[in-house]
Amino acid sequence: MLSNPGPQYLFVVCFVLSVLFCSAQNSEDKSYLAGIEICKAKLETSQREKPGDLIFQGPDCLVGHYLPDFEVTSIDGSKISNHSLKGKVSVINFWFLACTPCLAEIPGFKILVDKYGTEQFNFIAFGMDSKADIEAYLRKHPWPFSHIADADDAIVVKFKHRWGFPTTFIVDENGIIVSAFSAGLPDERAVAEVQKKISPFLDAFLEKK
Repeated sequence: MLSNPGPQYLFVVCFVLSVLFCSAQNSEDKSYLAGIEICKAKLETSQREKPGDLIFQGPDCLVGHYLPDFEVTSIDGSKISNHSLKGKVSVINFWFLACTPCLAEIPGFKILVDKYGTEQFNFIAFGMDSKADIEAYLRKHPWPFSHIADADDAIVVKFKHRWGFPTTFIVDENGIIVSAFSAGLPDERAVAEVQKKISPFLDAFLEKK
């Protein structure tokens, strides 16, 4: 029995404890629901610090967390889920027809699809309007995303959306959210702005290939 541990013994003990501590940190919950709880906690803190102020919270608190489990059907009949998106970087947009900033971004999204294509990238739009209304809009304003119509349930229940519209997630090939932003510009500036926010992530993915 070691009755008087020396400095080497103490060093080993400290090293083992530090490894265990790091492992615990690395096992931090990265689920979507954990991200939502972080968002809630940050908002509550801001409200306590600035009582009475109108506080806007963007979705950036979800960065580093996985997409939620979901399965939806696009207007062309394709099944889309968080699992089916893996292997490609995904751009996911939440929008509705009466949202001026949502519509202002669309030409910028079209430029991104034309530039990067869909071989290595997913482009998904969750719309709150009916299939008929979205299809009527797309006939006049082509937008080459995979479109989900009547997506209220997915937006509110699965994604627990609370950030206003438009909101966009950029998701890596493993299903982890790497960027999230909302509250777009209401005019022609939105076209360049949305490209500026998204292109660096798509370029970075291509550079890894």
